[in-house]
Amino acid sequence: MKKILSHLPNTEFEKLSGYSKDEVEDKMVWTDFVVLDDLERMIQHNNLRITENESEPKHYEFRLSNKLGIIKNIFVVAVIMPDSTNSLVSLLDVTKRRDVEAEIKKSLKEKETLLKEIHHRVKNNLTVISSLLNLQSHYIKDKDDLIMFKESQSRAKSMALIHQKIYTSTDLKRINFGDYITTLSNDIFQSYVHDSNIVKLNLDVEDIMLDTDIAIPLGLILNELLTNSLKYAFPPNIIENGNIYVSLLRNDNGYTLRVADDGIGFPEDIDLESTDSLGLQLITTLTNQIEGKIYLDQSKGTSFKIDFNELELL
Repeated sequence: MKKILSHLPNTEFEKLSGYSKDEVEDKMVWTDFVVLDDLERMIQHNNLRITENESEPKHYEFRLSNKLGIIKNIFVVAVIMPDSTNSLVSLLDVTKRRDVEAEIKKSLKEKETLLKEIHHRVKNNLTVISSLLNLQSHYIKDKDDLIMFKESQSRAKSMALIHQKIYTSTDLKRINFGDYITTLSNDIFQSYVHDSNIVKLNLDVEDIMLDTDIAIPLGLILNELLTNSLKYAFPPNIIENGNIYVSLLRNDNGYTLRVADDGIGFPEDIDLESTDSLGLQLITTLTNQIEGKIYLDQSKGTSFKIDFNELELL
């Protein structure tokens, strides 16, 4: 192992190492200053640099242990000197920068944990609301009021599911909306349909990651559309069996959510912009919120198609 050359331990190196030139010159080698866990990697870098004999400078980082045993993060620029195997080495203490980066990472981790906890609590609160609505519904005699409570309960559950997905995700800003659709659609379907031989649920969804600012209103839209189909598309003694189709696919300009059925269809004179139905008002309002476009096709059953893009956040 080569000893440190006499010209290498300059004033700056003395500050880094804590050793004087007399203590280092002809007595210590460069590996004496490298933290043990970084030593093998630095030896490999050094050997490779000498073997390749490239004139281009090489950049490394390692941890240096000074005379007092204090660990410092060092950025190295090393270049082979022409016509020799000796290197010209420049060392820069980046310990403060690394400490700042570590503090930032720690702060971000703490904020991430806090955000996860917020989503978890929101999910729990929405679940409690849903449970309270369910309990209260047992005391309601009026059929229309009961339906209203059930619909409110379903909306709370659809929002709770999104916050649950965010809480368990590694990405706090985006969720796999295809996976969300599958879970929510099956949950709603099972709560309304007791015989899957009568009505079948057909899913065609891609794994699409969506921002939560779009996912939450879009989840409510899906809840309303699917609930409407299950409630009204297949009245007893009129249609013996049918199909409901839910899809989420990419298109040329963004994405398309489609909820369709082959049931009795909507009234032909329905106007989405001026309807008295709270559910349809929600669908229209939420579609506008995500800057989407809604299309109603009544040629065969009922088909709602919503085209949307990712929102550009300022």
